Amino acid sequence: MTFSETAVDLIKHFEGCKLNAYQDCVGIWTIGYGCTAGVKQGMSITQQQAETMLQQALLPVSAAIA
Repeated sequence: MTFSETAVDLIKHFEGCKLNAYQDCVGIWTIGYGCTAGVKQGMSITQQQAETMLQQALLPVSAAIA
């Protein structure tokens, strides 16, 4: 199963995209559209990398609901 473009757009809208790592409200390093895996202080990514990271983050979710 894959997510519809509408669903991905909704995630993007509510998450927002930051291309430089930041600490979220509980201190977890975050980047892109809310990705946390492997994120370190000082890290930066491109918009394309943010898109790819989001798609990769959605894979286990789509597998779980398929």
